[in-house]
Amino acid sequence: MYRSVLLFTLVGLLLLTRSHCFDSGLSGQEKTTHFGLTECALLRITASYLKSIYGSTDLDNIADGTELCDDVETMFNRIQQETRRLGINSKLRFVIDQVCTSNVLVNLEEFTSPSSHFDNEAFIEGSLLIANRLADVQINLMRDSLSVFDARQSFGQAMHTLQDFYAHSNWVELGRRIPNPNISKGQIFDLYALEGFATCSNCTQQNCAENNILPEILNGQYLTSGYFDIYHTGSSKPKGKCSHGGPFDVTTETDAIGFGINKDNENSDHGSYHCS
Repeated sequence: MYRSVLLFTLVGLLLLTRSHCFDSGLSGQEKTTHFGLTECALLRITASYLKSIYGSTDLDNIADGTELCDDVETMFNRIQQETRRLGINSKLRFVIDQVCTSNVLVNLEEFTSPSSHFDNEAFIEGSLLIANRLADVQINLMRDSLSVFDARQSFGQAMHTLQDFYAHSNWVELGRRIPNPNISKGQIFDLYALEGFATCSNCTQQNCAENNILPEILNGQYLTSGYFDIYHTGSSKPKGKCSHGGPFDVTTETDAIGFGINKDNENSDHGSYHCS
């Protein structure tokens, strides 16, 4: 069943609405972490699959997203009850844990990779990375049963990068409230602030922290993301570009200095956009 669910998920991936709140945390199953957000999405897709393929009618509010991610355990139990009714041998918890753990590990194994997190305005590279990993999912699903494990890993990794697009770019600040329809197709999917195009102003005081993106970027609807580096030597941030921000980011020390633009959680530099 779960081989089919992953294929079904690939079709529905672009139609998933973004979570109201998202915490780009390293661990935890809370609803707004990488783990929790992915878990909720997988439960919704599973409910949609059961409804579409088996005609299940008791999971509508999970499948259509009206049941929020506040209580994923109840969502999980309802789906488990339905799979038992249908006589399906369910390994849902194992599958969810594997996909979500692969998602979270991107923050450890690919911590400084711009394309993995859409940092450093790596929009083309990030989009291609998602597309390639989703292609790996499809290839591995068509192979032997052992390759399903690789498919789940690639899918979790792709979901991490997808989630970071919204947390690390200025998509929300541009007033966008729907998912980017081209984000996983390996395509150029917006108007970018090109190299040499300043995107942020210097800001070292809290009163300007969430207004540090230049008006011409917002008014022109240019897509940008923050630069991130943990090493003082060799930082690649061009002059005038935004930083990611946070305690580990040394790019905040170079123009544009000060606060960054990430909205990983409510305490981030652009924390008020966290639940937008």
